[in-house]
Amino acid sequence: MDIQTEKLEIMKMLLETENPDLLASIKELLKKESETNFWENFTTEPDEDVFMEETEDFDEFIKKYGR
Repeated sequence: MDIQTEKLEIMKMLLETENPDLLASIKELLKKESETNFWENFTTEPDEDVFMEETEDFDEFIKKYGR
């Protein structure tokens, strides 16, 4: 069975159901599925802000980024 036929069958079942809990569960499942996956957007390229080009003095670093 192809994907379009499968979708149509599911839509027919959705239209026929009167169970609000089932509809809410399906809606939540579809929302989770459509959310962007962290790993899909993950890049292996280094972020330039993370790496320092020059070595900073520890005390200067703490003044800049410390508490």
